[in-house]
Amino acid sequence: MQGLHKNQKGKTEIMQEITKEYLDDQVDQFEERAAVMQYEGGLSREHAEHETALSMGYVSADAFIWFVATKMVELGNVDDEE
Repeated sequence: MQGLHKNQKGKTEIMQEITKEYLDDQVDQFEERAAVMQYEGGLSREHAEHETALSMGYVSADAFIWFVATKMVELGNVDDEE
């Protein structure tokens, strides 16, 4: 389900409902973009992940990881690997 919201600049955007599938897709995009920047762009892994996070609207790679992890916990979609 999608909804409308105002972004920080006052523009109306479509807001994607956050589901496990949405989060999985975001992680896949993050990993693919960072890999391209690293291997084809010659960036270090840390720099590639930082630039990828910025391009996706996050302030850092850590912020992206925190967001995904928090939402997965909220959705109850964290597998216990231990």
